Amino acid sequence: MTPVTENTSVRLPLSQEAERIIAILRSAGHDAWLVGGAVRDLLCGERPQDEDVATAARPEQIRSALEGLGGRFIDRGGEKYGTVVLVLNGREFEVTTFRADGDYSDGRRPDTVAFGGSIDEDLRRRDFTINAMAYAPGEGLRDPFGGEKDLRAGRIRAVGDPEARLREDPLRMLRGVRFAIVRGAAVEAQTLAAIVQNAALLDRVSRERVGQELQKLVNAPHITDTALLHRSGLLGVISPAAERMFSCPQNTPWHCMDVGMHTCAVIERCRSPRVRLAALLHDTGKPLTKTVNARGYDSFPGHAAVSKAIAEDFLRGLRFSRSDTAYIAALVEQHDALNEVGAVKNPAKQFHSFLIQQQRMPDEFFRDLMELKWADFAGQAPAHPRRAEKEAGLHWLDRAFRAVLDGGLPRRVSNLAIGGGELMNLGITGRDIPPVQRELLRAVLEEPSRNTRGELLRRAEALAPSKGGKAPG
Repeated sequence: MTPVTENTSVRLPLSQEAERIIAILRSAGHDAWLVGGAVRDLLCGERPQDEDVATAARPEQIRSALEGLGGRFIDRGGEKYGTVVLVLNGREFEVTTFRADGDYSDGRRPDTVAFGGSIDEDLRRRDFTINAMAYAPGEGLRDPFGGEKDLRAGRIRAVGDPEARLREDPLRMLRGVRFAIVRGAAVEAQTLAAIVQNAALLDRVSRERVGQELQKLVNAPHITDTALLHRSGLLGVISPAAERMFSCPQNTPWHCMDVGMHTCAVIERCRSPRVRLAALLHDTGKPLTKTVNARGYDSFPGHAAVSKAIAEDFLRGLRFSRSDTAYIAALVEQHDALNEVGAVKNPAKQFHSFLIQQQRMPDEFFRDLMELKWADFAGQAPAHPRRAEKEAGLHWLDRAFRAVLDGGLPRRVSNLAIGGGELMNLGITGRDIPPVQRELLRAVLEEPSRNTRGELLRRAEALAPSKGGKAPG
């Protein structure tokens, strides 16, 4: 079936600014169209973040035609590639001259560009058919490669020769897999085969660009079939440690999948971007710590600490911020904490100790930790004889966290009714101050009414060396 090239009946709700840009260029005698992801998103009923325009006008003609709009131009060095950036009403619009690209020797940008040609020739250089459509008010949809049909069918297909398209910029492979995962789509067979064949080329792409693409994936409202990262061969390039999980079975009553597939199940149950990244990395230490216990089952002692170290290296390598790296690594490290809280004799004591250890973490950390714990639990074997007990323990933990966070229960030393200066007046100094403060915090967590100046001074005095007390270790 020959793809529909033009559909004049399509009406898309462009922003007023994009409509004005296109109308002004057309009135000046230059062909102009909305192109790329904006057309795709509008066809899906979504509001695009960016509205890019392609036109027959050269950069100097674009500036001349649009200078009366009242916006301002930004020089980002893209005009040699035909791109003029206009800021209008607080939004950026990229307006690019129709062009044909030369070779991509750096795997990112064309060595040469040739201005001119038609909108169809301009669309031919784009990555996937769903991104190779154009729209203009009064003209309708321009679709020379069947992108609308692929969009309806949930299919990610390269424009033209998949090998050529993907080799031009290897990041396109990860981009195509991302589109499939976040849209619940399938990568067309030839395109997927080209990705698998060329996956190693992703190593040529800067780690920062890979990190940005991964961020877009985890920021998506919904994700499915994250195992496609593994099947495409890209995960092994992005993180060999994460790829090893798919060759690590789990012979344990708690699990019915290998570590990799369990990880995918956990990721797909998470919604917060940072929790999704923690889910990707939370069990990366299992292949390195796997042993067989006395009962003949697989065991992974210390895997959370190993996973944390892997997570830190991975996130730093992809140029994540220090704060995000520390936060995500802490989620990874603590994902197994308090797993037996429902079964211990004094769960409150164990819970309070955990709060004291983590008192520097913000409140959202505990909500994110519970999101990760519930997702991890949901991705485990449904028939384990202790599953109901573990679920009850998670419910207890969930309620305990909510009582602290929503009920305003003091959980930090800074929330105590007395400070370090008052402890020093009691003769408690130096290294003795933090353990005394932790002991006072523990008392307040056990009974919030103790958080008064008089009560805490009395308790602190009993621990002061000058009064014969001994500060806790």
